[in-house]
Amino acid sequence: MAQPVKDHKLLIKDVSQDLLNGAQTLYEAVATTYGPRGLNVLIEKTYGRPILTRDGVTVAKEVYSKERAKNMAMQLLLEASQTTNRLAGDGTSVTVILAYHLIQQAFKLVASGQNPMDIRQTLTNDSQLLLKELENYTKPVENKQLVQVATVSSGDPALGRLIAEAVEHVGIDGGIIAEKAYIAGVEREYIEGYYLQEGFSALTEGKKELVNPAIVVSAKKISSNADFLELMDKVVTITQEKPPRIAFIGEFEGQARESIIANIMQGSMDAVIIKTPSTGDMGNQYLEDIALYCGSRPISAGSSLKDFDASYIGRAEKVICTPYTSSIFGAQHAQEDIDTRIADLQQRIDTEESVNLTEKFRDRIAKLRGKIAVFKIGGTTDTEKEEKEFRIEDALQATKAALAEGVVPGGASTLLRLSETDGLSDITKQALRSVFKRLMENANLPADVKLHELLKSKSPMGFNLRGEDKLVDLVKAGVLDPALVVKEAIKNATSTAGNAVTIGLMITFENKAEEE
Repeated sequence: MAQPVKDHKLLIKDVSQDLLNGAQTLYEAVATTYGPRGLNVLIEKTYGRPILTRDGVTVAKEVYSKERAKNMAMQLLLEASQTTNRLAGDGTSVTVILAYHLIQQAFKLVASGQNPMDIRQTLTNDSQLLLKELENYTKPVENKQLVQVATVSSGDPALGRLIAEAVEHVGIDGGIIAEKAYIAGVEREYIEGYYLQEGFSALTEGKKELVNPAIVVSAKKISSNADFLELMDKVVTITQEKPPRIAFIGEFEGQARESIIANIMQGSMDAVIIKTPSTGDMGNQYLEDIALYCGSRPISAGSSLKDFDASYIGRAEKVICTPYTSSIFGAQHAQEDIDTRIADLQQRIDTEESVNLTEKFRDRIAKLRGKIAVFKIGGTTDTEKEEKEFRIEDALQATKAALAEGVVPGGASTLLRLSETDGLSDITKQALRSVFKRLMENANLPADVKLHELLKSKSPMGFNLRGEDKLVDLVKAGVLDPALVVKEAIKNATSTAGNAVTIGLMITFENKAEEE
């Protein structure tokens, strides 16, 4: 028989209240950001400046409570929001808002005597009904609608145009990178090659270009002068180039790095050094990708330089480095090898639960495809750049989602109309309506009045919260949501609420302060 754990306590009473309180705390923080009239949240960090954002999942990650039971409840909603973000790239705020109202409605039924398991089954049935009905509102993206989706998500027509053009250029699976830069506004460029967010730090400004260089990739730390000399002797012998042109990518540091820079200054070689683009095992995986892309193999951590031969040398038509970024153009590789690596990464995405790892895998795929749009984000302050970066990243994902699975009328109008679906339970009906009402409240509009106005009209009529306070054709006005975002929000919110309502006991660590 299992023995009780000394450092735990059982919370048997008022589980529903703890869950509701925790869900409400997270809801109130995230709902603040919802819609075009939602407000920013300023988040304190343990070091450095605070973060300013309207990104729902970013806010959700930062909300904590000293009460452990409430914290556990908040984690349920956070998981729902993160899942929506991972699969659709947007819709994180609406997921939390819908999940909270579903939980609230579900516990009212529990209090009236209904069985929690029956309520969960009702929510499951409702989810299936809603997803089926959603198909009737979904339309493929037409000309100019991608710009409208991107504009709604980013809140800026100029950004919307840049984002939509980028998504159309690189496609659904293409790579799009947003990064801060020392510029005034936002700039975009297309790169047809392998892009690294690491440059040649020995440069103080401008850029350095190597034409037809050898590419040497090393996961092994090359740090001593002896290692450098041994490696150089083999590279020169194999390439027969004097002076050699080499792009060193990976773990080149210490005396070896100093020797490379000294040789560049003396004119005895033309080279750049590019750091590993990530850390740990993921960094090694990036290096393997780069070597594959350049038609070579990396020097592994456990290998000896004595075994170095021509298979370790890749080739490219051109390598261009700035102090902060690098690009490899015209690399000589076997396309079937690249396709195999991409297929393997895609399989890992399909089974991976970690949002961070999924993003890394997608980034690796985009770089291997060699077709990337880079957004350079400037601003007066770092806080302004960061807030703009959050909006751009959300809009990029929303635009890709729209291209993949179509669009529906926005402004929460589709969720409200779904509340009229035949056979839908009152729990879900009221929760869907509460989402619409919160959007109106954030815009300082009479929520109940607007709800009844919209329900008397027909789709695609609704309210454009950036325009006049009247019903408009949302499709013509360009107020559109990606169908995938709405679908994932419904799925993840109903699933989370269904799980929450069946919780009858919580086991949590004791707070040390209580023991003292």
